[in-house]
Amino acid sequence: MRDDIRHRNHVSKFTIEALSIPPCIPLPPAVPYIHMKRTNLVLDERLLEDATHALGAKTYSAAVNTALAEVIRLKKIQQIPHFFGSKLWEGNLTEMRGDEPRRSE
Repeated sequence: MRDDIRHRNHVSKFTIEALSIPPCIPLPPAVPYIHMKRTNLVLDERLLEDATHALGAKTYSAAVNTALAEVIRLKKIQQIPHFFGSKLWEGNLTEMRGDEPRRSE
């Protein structure tokens, strides 16, 4: 199989050989890659150990990634109240859906 096709579809040579796909058959869509960035950080060693333990992470990288994801999640949650009363949508949802008023029992 041509290298440019294998790389374009992000399928390893091992996968192609294991599936016994003839070169004339198009490859299935690739599994998306998780793009990582390698960087050097200066971190408080005790804080990193505590975070790794508290998060149940097996590696420092996993602890940092989990902590970053959690900070982003919390920041998004904190932004929710800013939308209340912001007049992003006006209308009567009950009228729009055609809801019937609740029957009293």
